[in-house]
Amino acid sequence: MAAASRRRGFSLPAAACLVVVLLRCLSASAEPLPQYYNAIFSFGDSFSDTGNFVIINSGKLPNMPKFPPPYARCSNGRLVIDFLAEAFGLPLLPPSANKGTNFSQGANFAVMGATALDLKYFRDNNVWSIPPFNTSMNVQLQWFDEVKQTICSDPQECRAFFSKSLFVFGEFGGNDYSFAWKAEWPLDKVKTMVPAVVASLVRGVERLLDEGARHVVVPGNLPAGCIPITLTMYPSEDRSEYDPRTGCLKKYNSVALYHNAMLRIALDRLQRRRPEARLVYADYYTPYIQFARTPHLYGGGTRAGRSVLDRQPATGGGGVGVGHSQGEGLKESDGSAPDRGYGRWCRGDAQSGVWAGNIGVIESSSPTSRGPGRVLARHWHSLWYKRGALRACCGGGGPYNYNMSASCGLPGSTTCEDPDAHVSWDGIHLTEAPYRFIANTWLKGPYAHPPLATVVREDMVD
Repeated sequence: MAAASRRRGFSLPAAACLVVVLLRCLSASAEPLPQYYNAIFSFGDSFSDTGNFVIINSGKLPNMPKFPPPYARCSNGRLVIDFLAEAFGLPLLPPSANKGTNFSQGANFAVMGATALDLKYFRDNNVWSIPPFNTSMNVQLQWFDEVKQTICSDPQECRAFFSKSLFVFGEFGGNDYSFAWKAEWPLDKVKTMVPAVVASLVRGVERLLDEGARHVVVPGNLPAGCIPITLTMYPSEDRSEYDPRTGCLKKYNSVALYHNAMLRIALDRLQRRRPEARLVYADYYTPYIQFARTPHLYGGGTRAGRSVLDRQPATGGGGVGVGHSQGEGLKESDGSAPDRGYGRWCRGDAQSGVWAGNIGVIESSSPTSRGPGRVLARHWHSLWYKRGALRACCGGGGPYNYNMSASCGLPGSTTCEDPDAHVSWDGIHLTEAPYRFIANTWLKGPYAHPPLATVVREDMVD
C-alpha cells in the first residue's frame, strides 16, 4: 500500500489536470487531519526561515505586524511550514536562535542563505559570493543536537519523542547553485555540484533517522529560471533560452530538474534501506511551473484567478486538497542577489535596517548593467510578466518588478495592492497564497510522494 501511494499522481493524463484542480477546489472536504505529531522540526533556507537570520545576524527584526518578534518571514504572510504546523494542530515553530524558548513542540533551524554544502566547499572552489556566516545544513544539525538536550534526557526518551515528530528537511540546494551561478560557472560545471549536494542531503536525513525520526519531508528545489531575480540578473538576447510556455529561463530550471531527479532516486534508495521510516518527497517545482503556465487560474491580477490559490485552510487544521497531475517532473532552485553585499528582501526591513541575502553578492548596483538583453525581454516577454506569474509584488520596477537598487523594503520600492494575485513576493520568495496552495498539496496530494495525510493515517492503522 505504501509503495502504491508513492506512485500516485503520475497516472493522470494532462487533459485531466484542470478538471482535478477545479473539482477539488469546489468540493474540498473540511475533514481535519489527525492530531498525530507532538512536534515539528524544520531545517532549510529562507523559504522556511521564521526569524533565525535576523536574530543571528542583526538583532533587528523586519516590521511584520502579522508575526510578533521573533517570527520574521520573507513573505507577506505565512510559509509552507506555518501551514503544516496549523494543519497538525501545532503552534508556529519558534526560531531556534531565540534562546530560552520552550522547544517541546518543535523548532525551526532554517536560515536565509543556508546551503547544503559546508562553506569550505565554496572557498576551496574559489566561490566567494557567499554570506560571511555559516548556517549550512551541518551547522543546523548541530543546533538540533543542542535543542535536543532541552527536550529529552536520554537516547531512549529522545528516540521515542522524535518517532512522533515531523521533520521537514529543506529546501536545500538552491543557494548552493546560486552561488555558483554568481561565480559565473557554466551550466555543465554547476551540474557537477548536484551529486555532492544530494549526497549531503541524504546524509543529513540519515542523521535524523538515527536520532529516532520516522517521518521526514524532503522538499526539492524551485524552478530558479522562473524567479524574478534570476530573470532580471541573467537576461538573454537569445529567445531560445526561454521556455515559450512559461517565459522561464530553461538553463536554470534544468539544474533544478536534475537536482530533483537525483534527490528522488536517492530518497527511494534510502527508503529501501530504512523501511521503518516514511520519507516524503515534497515538490515545489511542479506547482510553480503550473503557476507560470496558467496564471489565469492561479493569480495574475484577477479575482477569478485567485479562486485556486487564495483558499483558507479548512477548520480543524485540515487544509484544502487542491490537485494537479504531474506536469513537468520535479523541482526548483533559488536564484538571487542584491547590490552592495546583501539586498533587503524582507518586508519592512528598510526601516529596521536588516540586511537579508538569500543568494549572495553581486558587484553592480545598476539594474541595467547587464546590457540590452533585458530590454529585449521586456517586449516579447510581456505576456508573462503582465499576468503576474513572473512579476514580483514588492519591488522597484523593471519587467519583473525586481530592481537591485530598490529591492523590496528599500526606498524606491512599492508593494502591489493584491499580493495574493502574485506568485512572487519580493522577486525571490513567494507570497502567502502560493505557500498555502503548496502546503495543501503536500498534505493531501498530489505534490508530495506520498501525501502527508496518507502517511499519518497509514501509520495510525499500523
